[in-house]
Amino acid sequence: MIRSSRLLFHVVLTGFLWAAVPAAVRGAGDGESGIPLIHFSQDLPAALAAALESGKPVVVMFGAAWCPNCRKMDEETFASPEIRGLADRFLWVHIDIDRNVTLVRSYGVRAVPQAYFLDSQGNRRGQTVGTLGPSEFRGYLEEFLDRLEKEPQEIPGGQQLNKTGPEQTALIYTPGGYRGLSICFSHVGYGPLRMESQSPFQVLRLGLIPRAPSTLTRGQREVRTAETWSNTFSHKGDEYFLDFEILDSTVSLAYGLSDVLQIEVEFQNRSRFGGAMDGFIQGFHDLFNLDQNGRKDFPRGDFQFRLNPGSGRPSISLDGGDKGSFSQNVLLTLQHNVTCGGLHTPAFSYAVTGRIDLDDSGDLNGGGNVDLGISVSASRAFGKWYAYETLAFSRFGKNGFRGIPLRDHQFSSLTAIEWRYRANMSLLLQYLLSAGVVDDFGPFSKPSNEINLGWKGEIAKGTVLEAGLIENIVTFDNSPDFGFHLGLSHRF
Repeated sequence: MIRSSRLLFHVVLTGFLWAAVPAAVRGAGDGESGIPLIHFSQDLPAALAAALESGKPVVVMFGAAWCPNCRKMDEETFASPEIRGLADRFLWVHIDIDRNVTLVRSYGVRAVPQAYFLDSQGNRRGQTVGTLGPSEFRGYLEEFLDRLEKEPQEIPGGQQLNKTGPEQTALIYTPGGYRGLSICFSHVGYGPLRMESQSPFQVLRLGLIPRAPSTLTRGQREVRTAETWSNTFSHKGDEYFLDFEILDSTVSLAYGLSDVLQIEVEFQNRSRFGGAMDGFIQGFHDLFNLDQNGRKDFPRGDFQFRLNPGSGRPSISLDGGDKGSFSQNVLLTLQHNVTCGGLHTPAFSYAVTGRIDLDDSGDLNGGGNVDLGISVSASRAFGKWYAYETLAFSRFGKNGFRGIPLRDHQFSSLTAIEWRYRANMSLLLQYLLSAGVVDDFGPFSKPSNEINLGWKGEIAKGTVLEAGLIENIVTFDNSPDFGFHLGLSHRF
């Protein structure tokens, strides 16, 4: 495990974010007065089946844990003796709009709290929007019951019984937008930039894949493509000399199996070549009077990859024949959302990823062709700001790089901050920490530290463009010197 104060910071932050999850079944009232409690089910199909059998109408409440007006109705209206006195006359259902987006969309919910009133056949016969006090809500319930007695069957085109309260919370995203096609839109913005580590050794195998703790709704799809181009330059006498660039190309398709479970398949190709960015980086360093670290002592566009780890381990020297694609993989990920959070708690999900190595270029040796990883992600909204935290553990199939032993596991963490400065645009700052994977080899045994500055914008309905810059900090020789990232996602 990484013994680092930085990782400890991530663990503490994550523990704070995951402090609690909402209860699965809600009840209103304390029951001390002998008046029945109002018990809310979260299973609408089961409630509709029970309504057919019992002949009772159904109250369907749409709300969210983060919604103060919903909490006000819970604490004042549904807990009052006036409403609890009618508890046995209805079947009660509560729908969390963050975790049931498909259902919310089908009912056309645009604000919370919102209630729909169904007869025993499941027909919608009335609705309320906004906060209603105990007396006002009881009056509506009694009027609704009286109408059902006079008109037990729905009249085609008949007028519904509607009521609007003074306080309501409009939804942040419309159902047709990019965020409206996935759950947890209250605590999750556009999410972190989707790029793995670009460090020299970490890039060889499965690393942490940044994910937001939300999933596509049932039947929704997302296609995504991204290019990450990074430059690495580090040297120390005869011990190591790295001067090359990597292009990481990915394309993926995700599908919502349900509102809380999605599956994603991704193809990934990684290529290496000479330093096409050398001139730009040298000019940037000159412009801001930064140390070139010996860059000007070597030809621009050079390709160098030389390692001499010692301790009886083989030396490695790659040449022009080793340029081009060096890693081709297929990744399969299953992601499950546990909770969308509440007023004081974060959204939380976990994901399991398997990576199959399709390329047998000779870079990696020993073991099998499959890497496995598990990650847990949390996010929390603070107005227009979102905080993200992801912890990941990877277990690798292959444990050697051209004869140099590599550790067979790795811990990683990602911290990201998003500022949604416009309704459809965000700025991001994120920090990726990945454990070293080589024993007793200077900086390559230490964690890599990568910082990214990025932008995301919804450039068309359901389409998000993302762009980012990569920079190294702390352990410079084991992290990419500089890089660019560009990605495009479309949900439908």
